[in-house]
Amino acid sequence: MKSINALIQKFIIILKTIFRKPIWLLLDIYEKTPISSKYRALKRFDDAAGKNKLFFTNSIFRNGFTDQLFAMKFFHRLGDSINMNYHFVQMKSKRSHQESMLKYSATVLKGKKNKVNIAGYSNQESYSDIYDFLGVNEYLKNSVNKQPGNNCHEITFNLDEIELSNRMIRSWDFFTSEIKFRLDSMIDYSRDNMIHLKGLDTVFKLFRLSETSNTPEIPFRKIYDLNRVLKPRENLHKTTGIKLLVHIRQGDTAILKTPWDTYIQSWYKAKDRFIEHATFETADTFENIPVSQFYRFLKDFFDVYESFKFSTLVFSDGFSRAFHEIYRVNKFLYTKEKMHKLIENEKNYNNIEFNDFITWQEVTTVIGEENEKLYDFIHSFMVSDIVVTGTQQKMIPKLIRLFCTPDNMPFMITLYREKEPFVDYLGIESEHKFRLNINIDNYDMNEIKNVIQVYFEERNLK
Repeated sequence: MKSINALIQKFIIILKTIFRKPIWLLLDIYEKTPISSKYRALKRFDDAAGKNKLFFTNSIFRNGFTDQLFAMKFFHRLGDSINMNYHFVQMKSKRSHQESMLKYSATVLKGKKNKVNIAGYSNQESYSDIYDFLGVNEYLKNSVNKQPGNNCHEITFNLDEIELSNRMIRSWDFFTSEIKFRLDSMIDYSRDNMIHLKGLDTVFKLFRLSETSNTPEIPFRKIYDLNRVLKPRENLHKTTGIKLLVHIRQGDTAILKTPWDTYIQSWYKAKDRFIEHATFETADTFENIPVSQFYRFLKDFFDVYESFKFSTLVFSDGFSRAFHEIYRVNKFLYTKEKMHKLIENEKNYNNIEFNDFITWQEVTTVIGEENEKLYDFIHSFMVSDIVVTGTQQKMIPKLIRLFCTPDNMPFMITLYREKEPFVDYLGIESEHKFRLNINIDNYDMNEIKNVIQVYFEERNLK
């Protein structure tokens, strides 16, 4: 049998060489025959899945909550497609929690490890974490109806370690078939198996392909709305007017101006991170959009629209995380005198940078990474008609993809410089009628108004 199998494999290789192109049909027919090793592996897998011996769970823990939700959505599609049972593990996002900044904060450097109370926001939190606020953990916990046995075989399976072939990304069936084949050699068929799924790069690379899976969806928006019924929260948006939300990410993507008039790039992607530059332009290797340009755009926007007809909120994480990243590496780069000046500079940095927004009476501005501010931001997003964001973050398009449909999604404006943003892999096409990319250095507000007006008319907004 093995010799026949080997001969068939060689024959296929010869045919590929002759025709100089993949002959998928012949290969598919072969793999579905009983003499194929892949056929036998897939049958073993399917038999075990049919006996409820295979369980999966999401093992993406170090990323922000939107990345985790995308992974959750993808892994559930994968698990359902190959008939595995979901096993609930409490989800947490350290990256989306204010505790992630405390280690290198100025107060910790001074020996004070207590949380700092920001004016208007109490340290007393209404939710244990972001997943408690969203209601996702409670929903997932209640969705489980089967449990693995005590003597469970644990498997960590990282999708990013798989070299994706053209066949695997051609269709969801090819991909899931290959996953089953690869898992077969790792599974202990004599007992239950717990498969911990990882691999965020693959999640985003194949997310759109996974939408062809025809599997039940995790209804994130329905979960959220139900949680707000059970745990109501006041919205910062006014009850009347067109609801406009501006999100200005700075954080660890920011360029800081020092008290001695140099500029420091803090973004982890930058090769010259933490190196001082003489000008903002030389430090700006990632087309950073300063706060002042968001302000200019919003002023221009209200030159063609009457601002009193809008409920306008401006949210930003501010610059604290950028300072804290510098504190983290301070012993390598800066003198004690410079560090002292930076710590003093941080105290009023947000107020100075956002002063135009803060003093704008028709705009409500919320700055900081406190958990309650994140919850207010998400709650405001859910009811917003228009959202304005930049290329330094993808939270807004991710939230739209996770929580919205074409019937309730807001109009998304993305400000960019030089390179137009690409988020098609999320399932939001560039040409979507409710999406507009705007070059912050070259735009015509009247043309923008004409595009937005179509949205206003469709949504009956006045």
